[in-house]
Amino acid sequence: IEFIPALPDVWSEGSFKGLRVRGGAEADAAWHDKKLSAITLRADVSDKFRIKLPANIGEVKLKGKALHPENGFISIDMKKGETLNLTLL
Repeated sequence: IEFIPALPDVWSEGSFKGLRVRGGAEADAAWHDKKLSAITLRADVSDKFRIKLPANIGEVKLKGKALHPENGFISIDMKKGETLNLTLL
């Protein structure tokens, strides 16, 4: 899953909700100063989801704990019906 790889200059802040993503999930995202700041992922199926992070992200937190991306990706196992809230700094 790759979130907002490019934004027009006039969209420096914004959000979306309910976007369907490959693999069986629904996503919400928000950005400020043209930088992704939050992701919510809701799984419709039990699976491992890979999220590609933009290059300008310094840290990713899940429930206050830092996640460690590998080669610009994080992989998270989710169960059907589970909701995941990521904070990006």
